[in-house]
Amino acid sequence: MALLGTRAASEGSLGIRDDAIRDDLTVYNLAVRKFGPVSHLSIGPLSDAGLSECQAGRYAKSEPHARKAFQVAKQAFGPRGGIAGGTSYALAFCLIGLNKLQEASELLQTIDVKAVTRLSGDFTVEASVALAQGEIAARRGDYLLAQRYAQVAAPAFDRPNTRAYDRQSLEKLRMAIDEHLRASR
Repeated sequence: MALLGTRAASEGSLGIRDDAIRDDLTVYNLAVRKFGPVSHLSIGPLSDAGLSECQAGRYAKSEPHARKAFQVAKQAFGPRGGIAGGTSYALAFCLIGLNKLQEASELLQTIDVKAVTRLSGDFTVEASVALAQGEIAARRGDYLLAQRYAQVAAPAFDRPNTRAYDRQSLEKLRMAIDEHLRASR
């Protein structure tokens, strides 16, 4: 399970979505049988599969996986725990793709960035949340707010070793902001 989970994480980072989804769901199914559905070893891979599905544009599959992971995490570990925050980010990310902006915004506001960072060891959590909030702001037409969120995300995602998906998402947001600002002059 550990090896398969590591492989899934690597595949996700490299943008090999189909393999990441397959491996995450395999780890999830194994973990549910071994530890039950309320284990972080079950919840994490299901949430990761949902996020990868969403990043691949498969919203019909992504939202149910991400929502189930979030609901189980929230019930088992509380709404402010690190795992609940991580799963709420994945769900919010999927909801943005589905244009369910209000629910996504509310989820992002509940994330305890420090708790998620401690649990995951991922020091880009704050930047990821800011980038998602920037996407919501841009979709709502508030490009000045979107620009502020992009500035918060930039130090983490402008680095050369940043995951390609994050770097591309920041660039896409910046392009939308720039396009709007040029058009409004």
